[in-house]
Amino acid sequence: MSLLTCRDPRPRDTGREAESTRRRAAPSSVVPWPGVLLSLLLSVLWLPGSVLAAPSQALPPDSLRTDTLPSGVKAVALPALEIRVLPMPMALARSPLSVSVAREVDLARARAGWSLEESLQALPGLQVQNRYNLAVGERIILRGFGARAQFGVRGLKILVDGIPATLPDGQSTLDHLDLPSLGRLELLRGPASSLYGNGAGGVLRFESRRPAPEPLRQEAVLTTGSHGLRRAASLTSGTLGDTGYLLSLEGLRYNGFRAHPLESGRTYGGGERRSLNGRLTRPLAGGTLGATLNLLDLEAENPGSLGRSGLEEGTRPAYPFNVLQGTGKELVQAQGGLIWEGGIGDLTGEVAAHAVHRDLRNPIPPAIVELDRRAGGLRAALRGALGTGALRLTWTAGAELQLQDDRRRNYENRAGSAGPRLLDQEEEVLGRGVFLQGMVEGGSRLQVLAGLRYQTTRFRVTDRLVDGGNPDDSGERTMEALSPSLAFRATLAEGLQARASVSTLFQTPTTSELANRPSGAGGFNRDLDPQEGTGFEVGLHADPDPRVSMDGVLFLTRLRKELVPFQVPDAPGRSFYRNAGRSRYRGGEISLRLLLPGELRLRSAYTYTDARFTVFPSGPSPAPGSFGDSGGETVEGNRVPGVAPHRWESVLGWDGTLRGGRPGAFAELRALYQGAVPANDENTARAGAHFLLDLRGGLRDKTLGGLTVSPFLGVTNLLDRRYVSAVTVNAFGSRFFEPGPGRAVHLGLRIGLEGP
Repeated sequence: MSLLTCRDPRPRDTGREAESTRRRAAPSSVVPWPGVLLSLLLSVLWLPGSVLAAPSQALPPDSLRTDTLPSGVKAVALPALEIRVLPMPMALARSPLSVSVAREVDLARARAGWSLEESLQALPGLQVQNRYNLAVGERIILRGFGARAQFGVRGLKILVDGIPATLPDGQSTLDHLDLPSLGRLELLRGPASSLYGNGAGGVLRFESRRPAPEPLRQEAVLTTGSHGLRRAASLTSGTLGDTGYLLSLEGLRYNGFRAHPLESGRTYGGGERRSLNGRLTRPLAGGTLGATLNLLDLEAENPGSLGRSGLEEGTRPAYPFNVLQGTGKELVQAQGGLIWEGGIGDLTGEVAAHAVHRDLRNPIPPAIVELDRRAGGLRAALRGALGTGALRLTWTAGAELQLQDDRRRNYENRAGSAGPRLLDQEEEVLGRGVFLQGMVEGGSRLQVLAGLRYQTTRFRVTDRLVDGGNPDDSGERTMEALSPSLAFRATLAEGLQARASVSTLFQTPTTSELANRPSGAGGFNRDLDPQEGTGFEVGLHADPDPRVSMDGVLFLTRLRKELVPFQVPDAPGRSFYRNAGRSRYRGGEISLRLLLPGELRLRSAYTYTDARFTVFPSGPSPAPGSFGDSGGETVEGNRVPGVAPHRWESVLGWDGTLRGGRPGAFAELRALYQGAVPANDENTARAGAHFLLDLRGGLRDKTLGGLTVSPFLGVTNLLDRRYVSAVTVNAFGSRFFEPGPGRAVHLGLRIGLEGP
């Protein structure tokens, strides 16, 4: 169990299925049986015949190449894939927890390169609501967690090259994530509190490409596309002696697709992003030292969400009030980190440190928010092993310290210009955690993983706006939890493994959620508590043939005091938060990977998430008439808004080869079905289900005058469907819906040069 205390010293696819009746909603979408049946039929029909009778091929680990072998070429054994998303690195095949891996070919090839949603595809349990809005970023949802995020990412722990992108208050921002240099992703599905502290849904670990083995390799990618997309990226990497380096530069411009409501022929919702990302690795003191540097300059407009009538307009307009108020984001950020790993006697040690400075100006409809943030942290861990032979214990113990200091100023928004100060305060967060994890292996057939973590998070606010009769709203809150976990993995037969786990979760409100008070007062919301809960899962993994990998999971998470957003008439477009009583998330995941004849490969994932309130509300209700106020009607049994109950996604890829095994052309077809998404607690409005197709392809590494060139082309929303790409939960004025763009095309060229 998790022990937590809180101390307070005081249609078409436009979604025409929306329902306006105030009744308890029935399940809001139909199971996408065509997608599920397609995956099952492929596994049943293709495997016994075509696949198993095909020339010998091997399904490489996810971190390696997936190009199918030419006919007659014999497959060779490949080393086991190691994952590092857990505090204790281990082989993927031995992990008792649900982990997925995506490779460079899945993350970056032939993508437009401006949105993370392009990279996070066909991963079980994961849903990305792409708002096509650089001012707020994508909303990443894992097993239902993260749907409440107004901007950035909530409910997940995120690491980039081993350095946290999640602050001690639980908020994550991915503005600095360098898409051109991504080499690998590891996704841990399920509660993460016992492993990483302030988290609920799971962990995303991004890794940059490894430096090129030669002294110099230069790549450039030029992309142009619909809606004014222009992107230029340069990637320089190499190895000099025992030092590896990688330097990535990117400039991006995007005009947006939302029609300007006040000026005919113009669009609103564009942005510009300029970034520098560097990474250096070299041996040091018997280990390896890695250094990272990220610089970012970003400007973007925020077109806002729409009501039903605005959604159905053919121009997909921006919300007029957002345009009048000049909503958007101006951001300058610098981040650096060091991580060392190596031997310390008979043990292995790891030490990491990072620092962040973030300067933000964020006009929203009711206010202009200015934030000056300084943050950083330290992490140290030791790993060792005991025992030999059939019984072996591997353990990890460590401690973490994270600091966050925000100077927040809110001004009245007067048509994009700052008016009188509404809020001026300094917010400090101190996160501390100690953890212990051990895995007992009984030979190669049984693994038992146990973990324990104690986490404490202290919030302190100093009110600097106390003149003119304003009261002093300074204060302090401390939230803490003891989080254990236990997981098993057993080999039932050759190529068949079973696993089960129980974990606890603990997630505090972020400083933004605590600072947003419906009364307009300063300080922190004293009525807002952290959410906690317990998660269970059982799963089966089968790889009966080197060309086949299948995984199935059933999960259940019970939450207490879930954090739920709402809006009020006096501050349209701004979200406030309260705690629900109890809620339940249950569902299942099915994922499939196949190598097929004809140099085809398939990745497919289906996720069912039944997220419902079981006791609601708990604590003070919003003001009458506010969105998020049920008006006295019970919402117990309703679906948690913002979460799609059904999601099926598949990517069918083809890699052609020329005679002699030389690279040829490639193509990918991505299909996505997403069920209807409830938009408010009462379940009286929802975004309709939609089905999308994307197509991308190109040529691989053609030699031209000493250069390698790879032209590529991509088409998104191939069928030109009208659909809702993201939902703003409990929005004021029923402005729940953010439309997705119509058919869009991007064209690019990758140029490579290898130095001496």
